[in-house]
Amino acid sequence: MLIVLLAFALVGCNAANKTGTPTPPTPTPTPSPTLTSIKISSSSTTVSVGANVVFTATALDQNKNTMSGVEFTFSTSLAETVVGTTATSVTYTATTPGTDYITATPGNIGNPSDVTGSATLNIGSLASVTIGYLPTEDCTQSSFYDPFTKSPVPDIQCNFHLSSLSPIQLTLTAYDQYGDALTPQPDWLNPLILPSTWVLGSVVPGGVYCAGNCAPIPGVSITPAGLLSITNAVPVANGPFAVSATISQLSSPTTGSETSNFVVVNILP
Repeated sequence: MLIVLLAFALVGCNAANKTGTPTPPTPTPTPSPTLTSIKISSSSTTVSVGANVVFTATALDQNKNTMSGVEFTFSTSLAETVVGTTATSVTYTATTPGTDYITATPGNIGNPSDVTGSATLNIGSLASVTIGYLPTEDCTQSSFYDPFTKSPVPDIQCNFHLSSLSPIQLTLTAYDQYGDALTPQPDWLNPLILPSTWVLGSVVPGGVYCAGNCAPIPGVSITPAGLLSITNAVPVANGPFAVSATISQLSSPTTGSETSNFVVVNILP
């Protein structure tokens, strides 16, 4: 009888072990955030000399999550001027034309991996000037043959109608050494850019334009903003004439000037 009772007891114990709650596994500790990379964003990637640019650094951990409380120091490869800083950003005034490299380094935490972030800023200076015209004007893109270079040179042909004496609105666009339009554009009030000097000259036979010390053309005037007018009935025989523009930049070390393409104005009845 004792042997039978022991057998039932062992069976009962085995059944309890099979139906009981299993022991949970030991949880894996969550790794602490570790600085892995630094992202730098900027208010602009291409600016003109004299413009202000804000760079902001963000610390990222091994899971690409943002880490808070990280402070940064900033440096540039060119001699830019610092005009403001916070714990995570810096504001520079672009002073040197060329490609600048901005670096952010964490300053208040351990940085065993020497993690840094970088960004590129193209700083443009005045390199070229192009005359354009409003779509409503009687103007077309054209070219003339330059006997000196023995090649066609782009220009613009505009027709001025004496019957209406309506002025022609010309425009100027200034470009930097990267081929991008300057930001901001010269607006005749920007202290870094002189107002344009518009040159009026006669068209020399053969297509070479007088763009230097040309005698004034009676009755023809142009404003600093490029509004070309004929104030009296200039005889058709006095035309055509040419217009070009020069813009000068005063910001050291990029002082200099650039002259635009030509506009040929044909005087029509």
